[in-house]
Amino acid sequence: MKTLVYQYMKRHILLYIATIFSMVGFLNAQPNVDVVTESKPESRARFFYEQRAFPFDKIPEGALLKAREEQKHYYNSKKNGSQILAQQPLWRQAGPEAVGGRTRSIVHHPTKDDLLYVGTANGGVWKSTDGGGRWVPIMDFENSISVGALAIDNSNPEVLFAGTGEYASGHYGYSGAGIFKSTDAGISWKSVGLANVGGFSKMYVHPQNSELVFAGAVSSNAGVYKSSNGGASWRRTLSNGNVSDITINPTDQTNILVAVSNVGIFRSTDGGETWGTKVKLPVTSIGRISLQMAPSDPNTVYALVDRQGTSGSVIRSKDNGITWQLMFTDANIFSFQGNSSQGGYDNFITVHPTNPKIVLIGGVNLFRSDDEGVDGHSWGYFMSVHPDMHCGFFNPIHPNVLYVGCDGGMNRSDDAGETWSVINSGLAVTQFHGNFAMDQTKPKVMYGGTQDNGTISNSSNRWGEYLGGDGGFAALDSKNSNIIYAETQSAGDLTRIDIKNGSSTKISSGIPSNDNGIWAAPLVVDPSTNTLFSGRRTLRFYNQG
Repeated sequence: MKTLVYQYMKRHILLYIATIFSMVGFLNAQPNVDVVTESKPESRARFFYEQRAFPFDKIPEGALLKAREEQKHYYNSKKNGSQILAQQPLWRQAGPEAVGGRTRSIVHHPTKDDLLYVGTANGGVWKSTDGGGRWVPIMDFENSISVGALAIDNSNPEVLFAGTGEYASGHYGYSGAGIFKSTDAGISWKSVGLANVGGFSKMYVHPQNSELVFAGAVSSNAGVYKSSNGGASWRRTLSNGNVSDITINPTDQTNILVAVSNVGIFRSTDGGETWGTKVKLPVTSIGRISLQMAPSDPNTVYALVDRQGTSGSVIRSKDNGITWQLMFTDANIFSFQGNSSQGGYDNFITVHPTNPKIVLIGGVNLFRSDDEGVDGHSWGYFMSVHPDMHCGFFNPIHPNVLYVGCDGGMNRSDDAGETWSVINSGLAVTQFHGNFAMDQTKPKVMYGGTQDNGTISNSSNRWGEYLGGDGGFAALDSKNSNIIYAETQSAGDLTRIDIKNGSSTKISSGIPSNDNGIWAAPLVVDPSTNTLFSGRRTLRFYNQG
């Protein structure tokens, strides 16, 4: 009996470990950074990481894969005499289904209109057959469902590649488990190597050669990886740092440009076998870089450069990346206030497939130019798209249809970026930071704080937002279920909300401004005394605030 109990406990502990590690951010920065000085995405990701690394500072490389393999071993093995002692509970999705969440990569089928795939930060790959009208998950059970990069084979669109592990330069990104390949449009997936790579920023299958595949790797074992046999094997051909982007000439298999964060841009003229010296750029203080050749004119190349906390700049080359010109600089590309930068976290550029003059760039905010960025005033600024944009993709069949992925999920434009609509139906990838507050009188009603989608609830039969920003913990008043307590990031803006009349009141009065908590500070109500406790550097308690 002892052996049976031990095996049961060990098996379920391993399952717990695997589940927790599947949410873990891979360490891309030093863990002991002061909370006050960190940017928003870094503080948030560090919160996730340190919760799961405790009591250690760092999670060992390969821990997720090891836990997954141990889990599979114990569940698949019947000859060791172990038994499942109780029926496991059945889980069903409770939502939200239309809020969305961090979306990292987009690809579109080359010939089937409105068929597209997206890769999400920790929700796997999703597919839509109606231009984003409805999404379904197609990658739920791999060793990692954190997808940083997707690629589709234009010659055989049933073939997809998913590079797992996301990229957040200078921050903590979710860990990956290598590259996965599907040959049946995402019905099934197979690991094709590079499990020792922390994450991926970009993948390409060359449109002229299905065997030629490139992957931009970040974190551990970073660099450019090349496969000449459709992903069966890989070689690293550049190892100068975190590869933040790759762009290829669609008509020339030898012509490739690569961006390396904090370093610069490199060119290859032999299909990525060798790389020239770093090209000279017209900007300094280089952080993360995104770049793309204009598909209709590969000599025209655009790049968006994070200026490491000061601003963002668009640069352009008219000779395929040999020389560059500064086109546009704005402090608000990667910041709302203009005095900081999230360019290592949210950073993309995309070019219209038939008109090389139309360019879109995204960071915290979205900008568009229709004259190659020649006139700095021509860069339109769009507030209608959810902040923190990570990827953009034009429909190759109807080039004026454009998709953008951001912290709020997916957006679509039918006029090349002039106007936008949200397309999140079914895209259940919202990330919750802290706890769920449950209404004891209505067991199906939940409240929770989410990543960049506020404090939300299904109290009105559909998920809606009660408090904006990045949500933390939520707590329900034990005497009045119409009163909830919620917080924004770093224990800021502690708020009492009356869901019956929609009113809200800040209740942070009396808390010293330097008494910060962790990103999502614990918040709990004592059911017997109805006392609210807020866990900061010093424990605080309130009488309804």
